[in-house]
Amino acid sequence: MQDKNFSRFDRSIMKSIHSFSALSRKDKLAAKELQLNIVKVTRRHRSVGSAAKKASLNHHAEDQIRLLNGIFPTGEPKLGDLIKIVR
Repeated sequence: MQDKNFSRFDRSIMKSIHSFSALSRKDKLAAKELQLNIVKVTRRHRSVGSAAKKASLNHHAEDQIRLLNGIFPTGEPKLGDLIKIVR
């Protein structure tokens, strides 16, 4: 049974791999370099929402920050915690 599943998943994975293409020059110029910063949670900036406002993320910034910090889907950091944000 494992061999049968392997073949099925192997085909799916290979199909996915072959769907990738090289970046064009235009794509490379449009790409934006981001940095992962580690910041200490302070009284002033204590929520994921405030961290998301500083982040360089365009879509679902709060969710992405929660994922990066292992507090998804609804967690909040504690005062003094070190958290990762994208800039």
